Amino acid sequence: NKVEVIPHGLLKFPSTTKKKIIEHDFSGSNVLLFFGNINKYKGLDLLIEAIKYLREEDLTLLIVGRPQISLGPLKDLSEELKVSDKIVWYPHFVKEENVSEIFHHAHVVVLPHRNIDQSGVLATAVFYEKPIIASNIGGFREVIENNKHGYLFENGNPKDLSKKISSFIR
Repeated sequence: NKVEVIPHGLLKFPSTTKKKIIEHDFSGSNVLLFFGNINKYKGLDLLIEAIKYLREEDLTLLIVGRPQISLGPLKDLSEELKVSDKIVWYPHFVKEENVSEIFHHAHVVVLPHRNIDQSGVLATAVFYEKPIIASNIGGFREVIENNKHGYLFENGNPKDLSKKISSFIR
């Protein structure tokens, strides 16, 4: 009587739309997916900084989600680090019928959060059987077994994150 179960509710994504929302050719590229609301605590700046160590790698960072902060500083950072050519932005809310398309593009889901207890994006990545690279914090380390489901990296460390991405690509 003391336990209340609150279902997440978004783990069966219908694929009912024929119209693609991402018009980009990802062929031949390793696609890193950052998905969900864009907020400071989610560490997108750390991921962009990690990409600077991977300029020679054949990869594309696909950023998909509704911005909760200004994207200007993040886009400026990508320009300053000369990695903007490796990034595809889709800064919009994604309807349930389009989630399958987004995860279909991804080779790996990256969760560079600064802090978190649990994540709907993590549950969605597990549902789609996508490898995960995540900060070694909170609920991530409870779900992800390092080198089995993906990789955990040192929280807040873009260089370590880049090493994990490189390991995944190789």
